[in-house]
Amino acid sequence: MTTLLHEQVPFHLEEIYTSEFSRIYISKEHNSLLCEAINSYIPIKDFKETFLYCSGIVEKQKIEKFIFDKRALTSFHQPSMEWYFLVWKKEMLELGLAFHRKILPKEEWFRQCVHACKTQMLAVKEHQFLEKIDLLYFDSIQECLEN
Repeated sequence: MTTLLHEQVPFHLEEIYTSEFSRIYISKEHNSLLCEAINSYIPIKDFKETFLYCSGIVEKQKIEKFIFDKRALTSFHQPSMEWYFLVWKKEMLELGLAFHRKILPKEEWFRQCVHACKTQMLAVKEHQFLEKIDLLYFDSIQECLEN
């Protein structure tokens, strides 16, 4: 059992990184990496630092699934999302990580921003690699780990 910011998970998750804005956990049982936002906003410098740390773990451990829990976020930063989708996810796909799971904040405006930005990026021919990513949205970390 692991207690996180928004829920208790009936699996062991090992905390491997902590910053003012996020925590990173690994589940060896599910060969998954979890990034949990723990602040309402993550400055782009810290956002990139966190995800570049994740890159090293994905490469070293051959992680198969990445989970991003965004429930703590109360702001949407489009440049961060574009970097995450177009740079980081492309690099992860090249490392063999194609399964991405997300938990979004409940606020409808945040969900609409994500959808609009994603739709806009998919419309660009050079971004077609995004279609190779198995991206699903869930309401809990347990669901993300099990699917």
